[in-house]
Amino acid sequence: MAKTGLKANGKLKKGYKFKKGGGTVKVSMTKKKKTPRKRK
Repeated sequence: MAKTGLKANGKLKKGYKFKKGGGTVKVSMTKKKKTPRKRK
């Protein structure tokens, strides 16, 4: 469930790194909103 959402987001948004088997979203791009952990 979460993996599919993460993959979709990764394709849409560039600069987002997704870890497999964990569900941790790492934001590498410099954005105003810093979200080291994103839960869907």
